Amino acid sequence: GLKAVAAEAGVSHGLVTHYFGTYDALVEAAIEENAERAQAMILERLAREEADKPDAMIDIFFETIARPEHGRLLAWALLSGRMDAEDFFVRRRQGPKRVADAIEARLVAAGLTAKRDEIEHAIVMFMTVAFGYALGRDTLWEALGREPSAERDRLFRRWLAAIVTSRILPLQE
Repeated sequence: GLKAVAAEAGVSHGLVTHYFGTYDALVEAAIEENAERAQAMILERLAREEADKPDAMIDIFFETIARPEHGRLLAWALLSGRMDAEDFFVRRRQGPKRVADAIEARLVAAGLTAKRDEIEHAIVMFMTVAFGYALGRDTLWEALGREPSAERDRLFRRWLAAIVTSRILPLQE
């Protein structure tokens, strides 16, 4: 509860209650801050790296959001019902739209074209796969009788890039 959070943070319960009101609001604020940091990292990397290539885009998404803490926060938002709320920050801030804008700009700057729908579908797929991978990576590999490893992660991302290259984001010069 908020009392435990306040005690851990070394502040008064009243201060935490004043700023957040409820435990759910505090957790949502933490999720929002985490998502904003992740989005800023994605946008920064899209601006400076070879983000016009599916391999690079997948690496950017996976290295930024396919971490266990992002998956746990997403699971909380989903299971608590916050994700369905009309005022959920993802809807308000439209971060994925800003990422789509950045990808589209990079493609144009590289002399490549892709339909906006293809970019948006690719983003939804990248995010869905990255979050799912963050939540189930170890269990899924172990259920296949395999040890999770950085090499398996790399091969998985290359496999996903091949799908994107051939089916979802056909780029034309």
